[in-house]
Amino acid sequence: MSTISIFMYHDIRDVNPNDMFYNRYQNRSFVNVQQFKNQLFYMKDRFKFISPFDIKSAIADKSDSHYAVMTFDDGLIDHYDILPLLNKYNIIGTFFIPGNVLHKNFIIDSNQVQMLESEVDMHTLAQEILDLLGDEKDEAWEKYSKSKFRVNTWTKEKTFITNCLRDHPKDLLNPLFRKYISEDYESISNMFYLNENHIKEMVNAGHIIGGHGFASKNLLLFNSEDMRKDLYLTKEFINQYQNKFIFSYPNGRYNDEIIEVLQDLDCHYSFTTEDKSLTEFDIYEDLKLPRYCAPQRIPYN
Repeated sequence: MSTISIFMYHDIRDVNPNDMFYNRYQNRSFVNVQQFKNQLFYMKDRFKFISPFDIKSAIADKSDSHYAVMTFDDGLIDHYDILPLLNKYNIIGTFFIPGNVLHKNFIIDSNQVQMLESEVDMHTLAQEILDLLGDEKDEAWEKYSKSKFRVNTWTKEKTFITNCLRDHPKDLLNPLFRKYISEDYESISNMFYLNENHIKEMVNAGHIIGGHGFASKNLLLFNSEDMRKDLYLTKEFINQYQNKFIFSYPNGRYNDEIIEVLQDLDCHYSFTTEDKSLTEFDIYEDLKLPRYCAPQRIPYN
């Protein structure tokens, strides 16, 4: 019986204590370049690497093969930097890129949250958010301090800050980011995200580009019209580089309406953050494919 494991990466970067946002890279979901290499070596001995478009044939495989799909979210320049490693070992990478990363006055909401958490004392930040929420603070703490993950290594304060700020980008996140980090979004954006030449080089090397929302925002926060607009813009962006449209849900969040729009847009596959593998015995849906967080799943030492 064959199995398919889909792996998800975000930041893959070497840092030192003097670097901006150094504490951000202590996140268990991130790895440095050597750790990424170690994971590749580990997986090379245990998996056959395939592209998302090989998933159906791999599931139909009656052998005992183990397949892996490598995915990378957020359009980070880190992913261009590790491209030579993927090319060297003939691994097809699937890169889920928000279209807005090419507009250089832009920082993904989740990245803004991480940067704030790396530079501001967690207790201070949580207390300021609660103060700004006023009469809604008790209800917000009850709602946002609970993790949706079965295994959660975060403190309640970090869980609250992350979930709350992601759901309140305009009234909480953006003002706090400008207060504590910077109003110069462009300079930070240039440090973090891909440009058009990077993307073209990835595609020319045989890698796959997918959508991640036009601005990598939680689609559940949009009204129906804005959600549809975001997904249509996402597909237009992807079609500049390849004809087949695939997608990963920002923050892993979706509902039936979002899936219906993706179906209307002829989306071949879409990826969640549910951590499990696929086998021929699984009943799976093309627009709800599970993914493991690779840094938390694969040994890297």
